[in-house]
Amino acid sequence: MNISKAGAVRPTSYVNSRAFRSGYEDYRTGKCPRFTQWGQWDVAYEEGRLTAAALTGKGEALRTIPTRAKVDKQDLRWLLMARYALPNKARAGL
Repeated sequence: MNISKAGAVRPTSYVNSRAFRSGYEDYRTGKCPRFTQWGQWDVAYEEGRLTAAALTGKGEALRTIPTRAKVDKQDLRWLLMARYALPNKARAGL
C-alpha cells in the first residue's frame, strides 16, 4: 500500500517522517539514493529527495535537517511549504 495515497498520514507527519527527512538529507549531502530501504515509506523518501532537488533548482540554500532528532517547528514548516511547491506529478509519487 502506498502511504501517500492512503490519506491516513497528516502532511506534517509525512514531512516529519524519518524517510522523508533522510531523502532530503541524502540529496543535500550528495549521498547515493537508498530507495529500497524504506518499504511502504519509499515514496516519502523519494519526495524528500525531490523536495531538496526542487529547492536547489530554485537557487535556495538547503537547510540541515536532522534525520533522527526532533525538528524545529520553523524547519518543519519550511519543509512542508517546500513539498507543497512540488509539481503535482512529483508529489503523486511519479
